[in-house]
Amino acid sequence: MFYFLLFTGTALILYGIMGIIKERDLGRQPFLQVEHTSEDAVSRVRTREEDQESVRDLTDRMAEMEKSLFDHLLKWQMEKKELLEKMETGSASTEKQSTEDVSSDLIMEEVRKVPDEILEEKIEEQEEPSKKKPMPENIRRVLDYEEEGLSVQEIANITRMKKGEVLLLRNLSKHYRK
Repeated sequence: MFYFLLFTGTALILYGIMGIIKERDLGRQPFLQVEHTSEDAVSRVRTREEDQESVRDLTDRMAEMEKSLFDHLLKWQMEKKELLEKMETGSASTEKQSTEDVSSDLIMEEVRKVPDEILEEKIEEQEEPSKKKPMPENIRRVLDYEEEGLSVQEIANITRMKKGEVLLLRNLSKHYRK
């Protein structure tokens, strides 16, 4: 009986190993096959090239659209700024208008040199002071403790908050007026 079980176990193990080898060979087979027709290979290369060309075309279009949108936004902002200045002064002299035209041309040249992301951040920063709200008391206390030279852990212990909450409040303080 012992020999029978030993023989059966060995046979099953060998059968499993042979199955694994067959699966591995079947997995390698597509990579090892030689292409039968050169037409299939040529058509595959053409479709890849066409796909790459269409992707390049779409990225170029997107870049042009982003550039034109950004230019329109800058023009709109410049017009807005000029209108606000005219409203504040009431009437502008011709000398001021000519200097504004020259300065706006210089600004537009500088704007084209600056990357889009940096310029958008500057635009947001210019608009933010009017949008900023007064700072809540808990954020003010965290900043006061920080100015006193306390560490984040000490502030967390004093205010009975977790360290992450203190860090979050410190980061949120950038969005409020002091």
